[in-house]
Amino acid sequence: MTTPTFDDIRHAVTSLGITVSDDTLRQLEPFVSGMVASAAAAGGDDPASAPADRDPGRPPDAAENPLGAWYWRCSVRESSTGPLAGRTLALKDNIASPASR
Repeated sequence: MTTPTFDDIRHAVTSLGITVSDDTLRQLEPFVSGMVASAAAAGGDDPASAPADRDPGRPPDAAENPLGAWYWRCSVRESSTGPLAGRTLALKDNIASPASR
């Protein structure tokens, strides 16, 4: 995982339509670098480790998500054993899984 540069951070922010001064971005840069370092230390989200046959997922349709409470639906089936085998669960958007988007 590569630590983003100042320009990377600026591009990410502006691509979301957010206006932030360069001074504010400079203040945020160490925090962003720290988050990336923490993710890398925890194993990160290395796309190369994702199963080749993974379900890319899709947005839920209105019948599945009538309150608009969630964003993405996918199936992660890496193992038929273990405490989560055969269960349905939700992952918060800050949970990285190489088998999900």
